[in-house]
Amino acid sequence: MRSYFILFSMMAWLCAAPSFAIDLPDRPPFVMDTYEISFGPQMEGIPGDPAFFIPINVSFSQPVVSIQLILSYDPAVLIPTLLAPNMFFQSFTYDISLPGRIRMSLVTDLPPPPYVPPIQGDTTVAWISCRVYSCDLGYDYLTHITYYDDPQTPFQDNFAVRENGNIITPPELSLIQGDIIIWHPDYGDINANTYPWEIGDAVTFFNFFMGLTQFNRRQYANSDCNRDCVQATISDLVFLLRTITGDTNRVALQLPEVTSLGVFKGTTEDARLLLGSKQSCEVLVESSRPLGGASFTFYVSGQGTLIKNIALSPMAAGMQLFYSIENEILRVTVLNLTGENAEIINGGLFTIIYDRSDNSFPDAITIASASFSDNDGFACDADYQLNCSWQVPFQLPEVNPTLELLGFPNPFNGQAAISFTLPSSGECELAAFDMLGRKVKTVYEGYKPAGTSTVIWDGTDDGHLSVASGIYFLRLESGAGSKTLKMYLVK
Repeated sequence: MRSYFILFSMMAWLCAAPSFAIDLPDRPPFVMDTYEISFGPQMEGIPGDPAFFIPINVSFSQPVVSIQLILSYDPAVLIPTLLAPNMFFQSFTYDISLPGRIRMSLVTDLPPPPYVPPIQGDTTVAWISCRVYSCDLGYDYLTHITYYDDPQTPFQDNFAVRENGNIITPPELSLIQGDIIIWHPDYGDINANTYPWEIGDAVTFFNFFMGLTQFNRRQYANSDCNRDCVQATISDLVFLLRTITGDTNRVALQLPEVTSLGVFKGTTEDARLLLGSKQSCEVLVESSRPLGGASFTFYVSGQGTLIKNIALSPMAAGMQLFYSIENEILRVTVLNLTGENAEIINGGLFTIIYDRSDNSFPDAITIASASFSDNDGFACDADYQLNCSWQVPFQLPEVNPTLELLGFPNPFNGQAAISFTLPSSGECELAAFDMLGRKVKTVYEGYKPAGTSTVIWDGTDDGHLSVASGIYFLRLESGAGSKTLKMYLVK
């Protein structure tokens, strides 16, 4: 009891004692470390955007050697396809297999060398590549990308590790969500001048199909004219033309002649001269509904200038045909501008003729892609084939084929024709891998006879989702060995 009394007396004396002025050296102002992860300013997306990039930004006042995150997003709006680092890390891993969740890990200090400096300051450490859901919601839609803490784990799932080993977690680690606006498209405004459904929109759309121009992100969204959630198709172009001319009074709409790369063909007069030619290819189509339009992309090896004429077949009288040739890519668009036609039953649509006056062996020509529209501007299915009859001036010597793997075009946008040659018949597999060595698509798997075969990779993964722009490796495995081809996808 006595000790408590003495302690209380000393405290009372200290409180009542006069203060003493003590000269202390100037102390530096208090500095608070900052650790912040964010997704930049508000971002804008559009329905159907095939490659929407979300940055992962950091602001660290002290060096950080590891970042572990679980991100949350709305899977009904966004579909992540790839995470890519913006700098070199010793370890960069992620998992997007669970809808609505993205797990990612960034580490800079793993052995062995080389030494990787820690993360410090303001920078973008990685990018998330997403597809935006193709259908329009009917209004501007605000969605978010934020952070998720798994309630099943006894620790926080979002944290950073400093160079000295200290773990930084919220609230010391500021986690700022990202805001994403998905804009409602202005359908029919293809030239993006705020005035939809006009002749300028039809010309811009037409030039896109002929390879004369490219769409920006907003034009791509506006191009889904028939609202079928598939952008920039031949059926959208036909729907646009029908809307401009009016469904009740369909009149011929004259599009401008393609002068820079192609030739305008509007009649079938030349087709009569092509019939029975030994140096021609005819495209045969069978359609259950009247065709309002068709779009073809061909891969032509060798000199495309050897193509001297392309004309409508007599069965396609009343349609108009346009074509362009550039970098061994032949694009052909056939449009029925009047809407007065019938279905095509195993009939010729158009014919391609070559000039073989130099007695050269004919170039290879393959159909890389084809799409069709009915008269009302909606996508329809049609069977098609390429029927070529060549006049070979000499017998080619027999050669034993070797294992080959080629891709065209390279870089490609949307679709690429992959040709491979097998020296002997057997099972083979052609697969696409990303830069991290992960298989994204089995392009072909099965039996192939000896010789050259061609398959089409449409730039999608095994889940039928479009992959992001970047470098991909096509690898052919067969009993005769393996081949690898580097392809560049540009969107």
